[in-house]
Amino acid sequence: MTKDDITLLLGQRWADALKKKFGKRNAAKEIARFFDIEVRTARSWLAGSTPYIKYLWLAGQKLGSGFIAEILTPNDKCKTYANIDEALDIMGKQICQLREEIRNLKKDGGK
Repeated sequence: MTKDDITLLLGQRWADALKKKFGKRNAAKEIARFFDIEVRTARSWLAGSTPYIKYLWLAGQKLGSGFIAEILTPNDKCKTYANIDEALDIMGKQICQLREEIRNLKKDGGK
């Protein structure tokens, strides 16, 4: 597989993911607002152009790792990574709970 093949595949997966997320009548305008880009850039993305890495990063920040996993790992691994945000949220809550328990133990003098 050549570099151009990889770029084409990534561009098409990006377009598919955007259509899935912004699949409305005015998708290009909505995508342009969301990413702060020109409408013509959004149209080219929807046609399969590959975005700059900064937009992949931005999509990860705004739409979550599941969105990026869908683009970068379009196979069974995608399903594994798709729930990563949910898993991180659960872990964050568990950490907060443990911190609270530690605070309570310190207040009680470790008893």
